Amino acid sequence: MDGATGSSPSPELAAALHRLRSTLARLKAELELAKEEDSAAPVERLLGDLDDALQQLRAVEQVALGLVTVLVVGLGFDRCIPGIATGRGGRLRFRPLPGT
Repeated sequence: MDGATGSSPSPELAAALHRLRSTLARLKAELELAKEEDSAAPVERLLGDLDDALQQLRAVEQVALGLVTVLVVGLGFDRCIPGIATGRGGRLRFRPLPGT
């Protein structure tokens, strides 16, 4: 049960948080093992674990905050930038370009 709202987290959120927690635990274990053995950490594996963790964080954000990823195709860079504005809380919102 979520103490802040008094409601249970959604199954999707619980699963996404579990995957993120597992990925971060794996990353931590790799670093601790390298430290204990006084050896160099396996950089490629750690980078992979970190990339996995960032992907899991995106999944948690999408479920928890209802975020969606939008791919804009067919516009040049100079036309995309005017269509993006920063909203409250640092969130990006799309503002349609005039004439589109």
